[in-house]
Amino acid sequence: PMSNNAWDSVAEAYAERVEPFTSQFAAPLLDAACEALGGVALTGAHVLDVAAGSGAVALEALRRGAKVTATDGSGEMLRVASERASAASHELATRVAEGTALPLDLAGGSLLATSGFGVIFFPDVAAGIAELSRCVRPGGAIAFSAWGSAEETAAFQLIPTVARETLGEQATAPPAGAARRIDGSPAVLSALLRAAGLEPHVRGPVTRTLTCGSAEAFWERFALGAPGTRALLARLGDERAALLRSAVLSALDQRFGGGEVRLEASAYLAVGVAPRALPPLFVGPAGFAAVSGHWAGPFFAPGARRAKGDAALDFLQERFCAVEINSTAYALPSPATVAAWRARSGRGFRCCLKAPAAFTHAANPRDPSALGALTAFLARALSLGAPLGPLLLQFPRSVAADAALLEDIAAAVEEAEQGAASALAAAPAAAPAASPATSP
Repeated sequence: PMSNNAWDSVAEAYAERVEPFTSQFAAPLLDAACEALGGVALTGAHVLDVAAGSGAVALEALRRGAKVTATDGSGEMLRVASERASAASHELATRVAEGTALPLDLAGGSLLATSGFGVIFFPDVAAGIAELSRCVRPGGAIAFSAWGSAEETAAFQLIPTVARETLGEQATAPPAGAARRIDGSPAVLSALLRAAGLEPHVRGPVTRTLTCGSAEAFWERFALGAPGTRALLARLGDERAALLRSAVLSALDQRFGGGEVRLEASAYLAVGVAPRALPPLFVGPAGFAAVSGHWAGPFFAPGARRAKGDAALDFLQERFCAVEINSTAYALPSPATVAAWRARSGRGFRCCLKAPAAFTHAANPRDPSALGALTAFLARALSLGAPLGPLLLQFPRSVAADAALLEDIAAAVEEAEQGAASALAAAPAAAPAASPATSP
């Protein structure tokens, strides 16, 4: 992707030359979002605009009475957006932040999180969508615009096409790591939204016509104002850049007879509505021993200190909806023990099993004996079935972050799940739970 400095260098030109066209999609994007949210108005609502650029979507939201925070990796882009908002007597809050790593304090604070032709250029589009989703409240929505295929975006394809025909593929190929946008379509965008746990609403294609008074005016707007084209011209050097300019002007004059240039571009408007309720919160003590520890008396009834084993599990279910089972860190529970936990756990109750210390505290967790302990634990834990809650892998503080090890653990869990599914299906049906059903 382009560096922040590269975007900084085109902020003024982009706002003056490119945004007058791209901003035509801002109002339809907010209209689609408001409709997906049940026809709400944005008056007084908080909107987070991510990869805001020079402010097209943010300004439209301000005009509708929203309170807006705009984020972008380019400080200069945000400066331009803020000045434009002030000139229109609006107050725009701005924060410099990358779209795939938004500030933590933005979580859950917005009715709507938007990105006008921004998230589609992120190196990891799914990660960008996840970040937008993290910043909306339950029942809120994210909304972003995405250009259609090459056939649907003629306004932006002319210069790259002429460049390839004139200078060849090698001379015009983008550098390694350059941003490559996704092609918007209802299928692609709906799949991305569903993968993020959102209810998809996709509109489009929405088509607008780019009009320039002449071929020269088109070149001035999109060769000198579009960041990608400016970067291409810089790579080509003066001589080949001049050759490309001449070829583009010739192609436009030939197509439009030397007069007004009119080219269309179509976009899709993707809105994802977040679930209205948060996932259930499970609360419980750290182990059966909590019943008979220092909590006895101040919290639990004094008689609870005698509760052990199955009695402790029954007792906990009268007050909580989960428990952390620490004993699995020190010894693998027998199949009979796991079966008893499964039978006595009421509907909605969850048992959080702690991974064996033989794995988490091993000198080398990748040692065969350590991995063997993990594999045996996973198989036994997954046999618990419905009452199984999260698995706790508590490493000592001396263990540094190790993404590769986490991937190995995830692979081990996936392999164990495949084996546990068939084993659990073949097991005898458990007797009805003796303890009362509890809920969060």
